[in-house]
Amino acid sequence: MGRLQHPGVAHVYECGTTLSGRPFHAMKLVEGKTLGDLLRERLETGKASAQLLGAFSVVCQAMAYTHSQGIIHLDLKPDNIMVGEFGEVHVMDWGLAKEVNPNNKLENVEIANSNGVLEENGVHGTLQYMAPEQARGETVDERTDVFCLGAILCEILTGFPPYNASERKEALKQAKSANLSSAFDRLNDCISELVLVRLAERCLSANPNDRPKDAGELVKEMAVYSESALERVRNDMTQFFELSLDLFCIAGFDGFFRRINSRGHFKT
Repeated sequence: MGRLQHPGVAHVYECGTTLSGRPFHAMKLVEGKTLGDLLRERLETGKASAQLLGAFSVVCQAMAYTHSQGIIHLDLKPDNIMVGEFGEVHVMDWGLAKEVNPNNKLENVEIANSNGVLEENGVHGTLQYMAPEQARGETVDERTDVFCLGAILCEILTGFPPYNASERKEALKQAKSANLSSAFDRLNDCISELVLVRLAERCLSANPNDRPKDAGELVKEMAVYSESALERVRNDMTQFFELSLDLFCIAGFDGFFRRINSRGHFKT
């Protein structure tokens, strides 16, 4: 983390060893809610997902920078993303991060703990968002993080992570075999923009070669989506101004609103 200088990564101020020999690091205090909290609130309140998609875009930017530095996270999930009161977004919990190299091969995994986090034979991660190659203990790289980003986008769009098994052994089985049929069904049934659905599906490809090569490609895709969304808003506003002049209102000093018709006349 100390090597990563990006607004989306909490800054590490100092690393060292205590007098008793214990290692420590001091980092920026990050306050707010996790993206997981916001997702759970969205399920309860039915809020629109614009804020969630905005946070996701920032996470993609942070991970694009991270990948450019040759580092992968390996445990990206909503509960490891902090969203501050003023919209600032930080990717947290870099304890599993590795430098990318051809030898990033993980050993076999048998079980997961009660939180769904794998802790066996040197492999760690969270089952509900885990790429199949990570679950099987195979070589991992930037595309492994891309799968996790797709899993987060899947949950933003559908309300559920890709693997939704209640039993951890079943979730591990699904992750190893890339059993994503239910996730793809939920994506195809959701009412979100098709471009976002297709992006999530590409990221969740079982074969890493079929995914975007790194988070930088996701940044480009999200930028194209944002620009197209803004263009639609601009077009809608243009049509509104052209067709709805008789609906315009102004507020007078007396506190009452007055409608202006298409000829510019006031109506009380």
